[in-house]
Amino acid sequence: MALLKPTIFCSVPRLYNRVYDGVMNAVKSSGGLREKLFNAAYNAKRQALLKGKNASPMWDRLVFDKIKAKRGGRVRFMVSGASPLSANVIDFLKV
Repeated sequence: MALLKPTIFCSVPRLYNRVYDGVMNAVKSSGGLREKLFNAAYNAKRQALLKGKNASPMWDRLVFDKIKAKRGGRVRFMVSGASPLSANVIDFLKV
């Protein structure tokens, strides 16, 4: 994905769950300050999205740009089919 840099990503929930699990496992294994920074960024951005506001771009630069880069960096739409996604995975993908 990093080489192709897709703008639309169509997949099944199983792959989205793997992405979510992979990121969360990497965060937990990093421990300490990185884990706290990720959790703070995730919670701040999630709360901003729930309120309909834009989150601080600081969180993107510090935390989320690294995750986006692994997915190609240009994904604008993610489409899922075959079965429903869990709420926590949907929130993660929005953040």
